[in-house]
Amino acid sequence: MKLIFTRTENGDINVLIQKGTTTEAFSYLEMLKQLLDNNVIDEPDFNGFEEIEKEKIKELLNKIKLKIDEAEDANIDE
Repeated sequence: MKLIFTRTENGDINVLIQKGTTTEAFSYLEMLKQLLDNNVIDEPDFNGFEEIEKEKIKELLNKIKLKIDEAEDANIDE
């Protein structure tokens, strides 16, 4: 799964999610679906972000990935 983050001139943040070879507007449901199918998060693309912001977003994505891993492990143990 790949996410593309863009900060607009007025400071809004737009997020796109790559689905196969196409991109579409970000959806939490699509993100979770992709992570449950294949819990891999590719390096995101950033446009208009400072380094500290990029690192915080990457940390959040890593935490999400770890929670999916934990849930999958719990299902295997049951």
